[in-house]
Amino acid sequence: MKRGRVAVVGPKSVWSSLEGEFSRRFAAVRFFDYSSLKLTAGSSLSVSMDGLDLTVFDYVLVLPDTSRAEFYQTLVRILEKTVRTSVPSRTLEFFWNKPIMWNVLSEGGIRLPEMAVISQDVAFDYIKESFKLPVVLTTPQGKEVYVTNETTLKNVLELFPAGHTILVRKPLRSDELYVTFSSMGATFGYVRAGDRRTPIKIDDRLAKLSRKVREVLDVDFCVSLFYRKGKSYYLYDVRLLPNFERFNEVAGKNVARIMAVEIQDSLQFGKTVAGLIGKVKEFFRWLKDEIGNTRSPE
Repeated sequence: MKRGRVAVVGPKSVWSSLEGEFSRRFAAVRFFDYSSLKLTAGSSLSVSMDGLDLTVFDYVLVLPDTSRAEFYQTLVRILEKTVRTSVPSRTLEFFWNKPIMWNVLSEGGIRLPEMAVISQDVAFDYIKESFKLPVVLTTPQGKEVYVTNETTLKNVLELFPAGHTILVRKPLRSDELYVTFSSMGATFGYVRAGDRRTPIKIDDRLAKLSRKVREVLDVDFCVSLFYRKGKSYYLYDVRLLPNFERFNEVAGKNVARIMAVEIQDSLQFGKTVAGLIGKVKEFFRWLKDEIGNTRSPE
């Protein structure tokens, strides 16, 4: 039986991968292209498209392009007051400010590659002396730039006014990346080496790390990229927008179906919990009335 009203917000390209599975499982499902959404502020805040307010839905699956993290953060900040979303606004703030995200993940026990957050005006000398070239720079907008020589480094840094922070890290030395998907009930992945992608059964350590990344970021669905150094896995990147076709082709996993089923289950569980809470409250109201009725007069 179809239940629940679900909205999906993201780039147009993802809807073709989701439409079939979501339409089969929910009473109402609607896709919203981020570029068509209207955010309004005034006496109240709202999110709408073609006059339809997103707050009428039971759940909003947010699949953000991280280059637009600031927009998605504002969007979710409005929605989460009344609607359950797949990612909280505080987590999207991490994607808008990567240094904070890496710090939060590190404090959560996730191993990270060597990196530093430095002010633009001292970055050139610091990188030359402490990091050596090549390095990967992450700009304040979240874009990554691979820098191999001092001239390019200087030119890139000059693009940003003094006072901006730059995230710098050493480039990946291993040509293998372990790409994992983690949800509320599933964890799986594959290995990418250059242009080759190979399905694998991820070991317990990698599965645990993948789940921990999702839990630390407090999201329903998450893609994590790791590289291996010795016996340890290091987190290289995090994404909230899965490559649905790639996971299906390489790992043989239908991510869209997994998402739809888990959202459906969580909505039903939420209604069950709400019903139980309602019954408990009703019982205590009855008990209070009964006590009042049997209390001896003063």
